[in-house]
Parts: sequence; structure tokens; C-alpha cells
Amino acid sequence: MSNTAIDVPTLVIGCGNPLRSDDAAGWVVAERISRMIDPDLATVLVVHQLTPELAAAVSRAGRVIFIDACVDLPPGELRLGLVESAESHGTSMTHAWDAPRLLALARRVFGRCPPALVLAIGGTDFGIGQRLSAVVEQACQAAATRVRELIFSDGAGGICAKVTANA
Repeated sequence: MSNTAIDVPTLVIGCGNPLRSDDAAGWVVAERISRMIDPDLATVLVVHQLTPELAAAVSRAGRVIFIDACVDLPPGELRLGLVESAESHGTSMTHAWDAPRLLALARRVFGRCPPALVLAIGGTDFGIGQRLSAVVEQACQAAATRVRELIFSDGAGGICAKVTANA
């Protein structure tokens, strides 16, 4: 049983690099969400990458929605998936953190791992630059709308994929 109190119903974590073109998609969507949602309904964090320090905030959320660009999806495609906690192989504290490992750390250190989703956005240009491609810009608007719907819903709604840690 956890002693960790839930501080916020939903934690949104947008991940990306605003200096790498479409890699900024998660960042852009999170910034849009922060302007659309009452802070009592969701806490929105914008980060360059997932780090172990986020485990405390994750453990105090009712649920977590991760948003990130994806090189494995066609440009502009959105994929919503369930994230399951996954223990990492090894104990390295490198920059290679992903959502499943972060959830596992929240459970291990803080005694609580909330339900989590990831919304991946297919990108086309990950080179140096500060502009999203046109197709990803459109996808970011659709993604922000989808995340807003998720924040106001009670469930995951329409999940079609399970996302687990890379082996």
C-alpha cells in the first residue's frame, strides 16, 4: 500500500527537442495543452527527455499521458498506447530512460505507479531546425485535441497498442 497522495488527476509530460524540428512535437503539444486546461485538472511538464527525477511527480498523479515524436510512424500519424511499467535490465542511470522504466521507478521508490498512456506523433524531419514540418504541425493540433479529450475522460478510450520498454 502506498503512502503517496495523488496531487493531480492527470500529469501530461511532453518530451522533445525544440532545436530538432519535428522532435519538438511532444513539447509543442504539451505547451498547447497547458494553455487549454485548468491546472486543477492536469499538470503539464515540458521536458527535453525523460529522467529519473520525474518519478516523484509520476507517482503523485492519478494517471500520466506521455507525448513524444516517433521516427517509426508515418509522418503526421498519431498512435495512442497503454504504457506498462517495465523493470530495466541493469542499473545504469543514463539518458536512455523511457516511460515504462520511469513508471517502474515510481513504483519502486515511491510505492505507486499510475495508469499511463503515450501519444506518439510520427515525424518527418529530425534535423537541426526550429520549425515543425507542415504535416507534423497539423498532427500536433489533432494531438492536443486528443489529449484534452483524454484529460476530460475517465478512461483511456480507444487504445489500440501496448507500449513496453525496449529490450
